[in-house]
Amino acid sequence: MRPCSCYAVSHTSPQAGTTTLSKEGINLPEVFEGVFLEAQFLLPDLSSLIFLSDDDPYDAGLHIYLLSANGSILDSLEAGAPYAPGIFKIKQYGDTWLEFEFFTNNTLYKINYLEKPQLRFHLPTGWKYKHFLQTHYLSLEQL
Repeated sequence: MRPCSCYAVSHTSPQAGTTTLSKEGINLPEVFEGVFLEAQFLLPDLSSLIFLSDDDPYDAGLHIYLLSANGSILDSLEAGAPYAPGIFKIKQYGDTWLEFEFFTNNTLYKINYLEKPQLRFHLPTGWKYKHFLQTHYLSLEQL
């Protein structure tokens, strides 16, 4: 996994809390939750990990998307809690994992990319899969 700059915000809707992204100048058809593009990483198989945050300092939300090489959504997670501010900080990363903080409680999370999707149900408090009953390429643990 390495930082990249393949994606850019092409349009935001602050009222809806959504964003349209472009990849290398071409708009993607998907609408993504979140309005600020916090970070983006390219994985060894050319898929990408995208981090978007909400525009609310008091009820912060973080949306993590795994996108295929052509920009379609393969998996997604989100975190949020009422009255919980969030500041996204990357701590360290490797080929298929990334450690970060989001909520201002000094909790460290580790997201892993799995080559083969698996059924996953357990996530740390405040986190959920956007599509619960499907297999997932992303796993998340609290360290």
